[in-house]
Amino acid sequence: PEGDSYGELSQRAYSYLLWAMHTTGTDNPQVYGPQASMITNSYWSQDVINGYLNLASPAKTVQQNWIGPAYLVYSFGDYANYIAIDQIRVLAPLAMYAMDTGNTAQYSKIRWMIDNMPPGGLSYRDTRIQNSLSNQGSLSAPIFYFLASDPNAPPAADPRPAMATDFLAPGTGVLLSRTDWTSAASWMTYKLTWNAIDHQHGDGNGIGFYRGGEWLTMPASGYGTNIGSSDYQNTLAIQNPGNTNDPFWTPNQSRGSQWEYDPAGDPSAVTHSFNAAYTYVQGDSTNLYNNLSISANDVQHASRSALWLKPDIMVVYDRATTGASGHFKRFHLNTPAQATVAGKSAVVTTPGGQNLFVDALLPLNATLTSVARETFSDYAEQAAGDPMPFRLWSEDLSGPADVRFLNVLQGANGGGAKQPVSLLQSTSGTPFDGATVGTVAVWFRHDITTAFSSVTFSVPAGTTQTYVTGLTPGATYNVSMSNNNGAIQYTVTPGGASTADAGGVLHF
Repeated sequence: PEGDSYGELSQRAYSYLLWAMHTTGTDNPQVYGPQASMITNSYWSQDVINGYLNLASPAKTVQQNWIGPAYLVYSFGDYANYIAIDQIRVLAPLAMYAMDTGNTAQYSKIRWMIDNMPPGGLSYRDTRIQNSLSNQGSLSAPIFYFLASDPNAPPAADPRPAMATDFLAPGTGVLLSRTDWTSAASWMTYKLTWNAIDHQHGDGNGIGFYRGGEWLTMPASGYGTNIGSSDYQNTLAIQNPGNTNDPFWTPNQSRGSQWEYDPAGDPSAVTHSFNAAYTYVQGDSTNLYNNLSISANDVQHASRSALWLKPDIMVVYDRATTGASGHFKRFHLNTPAQATVAGKSAVVTTPGGQNLFVDALLPLNATLTSVARETFSDYAEQAAGDPMPFRLWSEDLSGPADVRFLNVLQGANGGGAKQPVSLLQSTSGTPFDGATVGTVAVWFRHDITTAFSSVTFSVPAGTTQTYVTGLTPGATYNVSMSNNNGAIQYTVTPGGASTADAGGVLHF
């Protein structure tokens, strides 16, 4: 829950313990009870291992010439240096357990990770070992490299192509989805979790978009309460005044952030669906924006729905409501270069020559702003090597109490054209807002707290695919179609032959 930097500290302690219990025979459940064999639990045998694999970027990048190619990571929580954390002290005990119990397939999988996932891979291992006292603080890392690296074992095969391309950790609300396991893959990240311990950030409903070997946008990586506030975490910032001079809460308050300590409660579980053509997520983060202990309780609703149309289009819909008007509400993205803004559209050209196109369809009078990241007084706030030195945000400067944000993100190769986008709105029934992107139409529920009755909307005649989100997962619906002055009119009502997927998405 605090990310794979501080998470390495806590996970390795348990990993040490479980290995020690095995080598001393105290992992016998018949003698010491069922919890003694915890190392066989699916968390340790599957989730930890698959989680680290899914947190790594599709392609390697040379971040530091003296180290060599490294997988980029989806980092969250406090992170002082944006580079993959060497997880040898977590993985080695698991590898040794697999060796000792004759699980050759598991050992091969972990061995590949040990050899390839640390920055620089095998070619930089000697340097890591030689510098273990200054870099790691102990000799445990080289000892574990020695114990876990069977010299008689053949080189381990890459286990990732056989793995699913989608991953969800429900306990921490981390969702990771990619098009495939090749280095050319595109990748979406999302996170919505409880926030109650040290080193967590205000990143509920935060998204990331990776394409063409680099991040187009991602939550900022750093260490502290400013960089950890929501305006740097690719999510909404919602102003919520309260009474505090606490050094942690003051930055959260001024930035409209989710509270990094003691929010009013937990967010919702992540509603999601995985499909070969798309990934959908929806989450309610309202509780994270309120802090009852300092009377910061004006946020009545905050939620996000996002549909990633693989590989290049992400449509993001946000709902933000406060009890009082005049409180700012902002949709934030971090970018690898400064955006060129023209009205309600922006384009970012990445260091690799790709383009990120952003269109703000809602609010209707949205103002886009692109600036360089702040220079913080504490150097550690900005992680060394963080690839997101600029910021882009959208807001309605009139400060209404109730705002909807509808943003279309498109990734394209250098010189590639942006697909045309336009705003859609339903005509009757339960209100929906939507967007066309090329020949695809995407619809979102205006209010997810009220019951769905029916909806009628029209899409352009050339539309080839329509996605209706925010419905009841697994429920059936009737979809009727008619002509409406050259456009295609649909009416969706409960009951019928069409079934919404596990995330409540209807696709036709």
